[in-house]
Amino acid sequence: MKNEELMAMLQTALQMEEKGYGFYEEAAKNASSEEVKKLFSKLRDEEIVHAERIKKIFAQIQSQGTWSEDVSSFMKPDKALDRIFKELKKGGKVEKTASELQAIDVASGLEEKSIAFYEEHLRKAESALEKRFLEAMVSEERSHFQALRTMKLFLEDPSAFYEELEKSHVDGG
Repeated sequence: MKNEELMAMLQTALQMEEKGYGFYEEAAKNASSEEVKKLFSKLRDEEIVHAERIKKIFAQIQSQGTWSEDVSSFMKPDKALDRIFKELKKGGKVEKTASELQAIDVASGLEEKSIAFYEEHLRKAESALEKRFLEAMVSEERSHFQALRTMKLFLEDPSAFYEELEKSHVDGG
């Protein structure tokens, strides 16, 4: 992408990540179950990391006309989301609320939009660095989406959740 296109994409991406942060902040405050609160808090924290990464890239392009990989600071896979679901296995039943399920649905929609946005720009990416950045963002947003779907499964159908959790340990998935 040309720098102008890249800057416009980064501005939009930053707005999306800040919107996600605001949503997760509010959703965590309003969550009644500790497990859902932990999930929303973790996703909020990851949106902060995304926004900071985007701001660094934006600033470096503005000042130097280009950016380097060290500014991108791609996230290493974080096991915190996995730990949340392993704790659910130990914890037993959590009462679901309609507002938590609705918040999970809204959050899933936000994540789907982010995935589509980053995938669209990935198709236009020219440099290897742009591609790695956008691939990382797609991957991280997909992990958010999957975590939300998993939490929803746990809340709506705990037996199916436990079945899926056991399957993933048996087949290594």
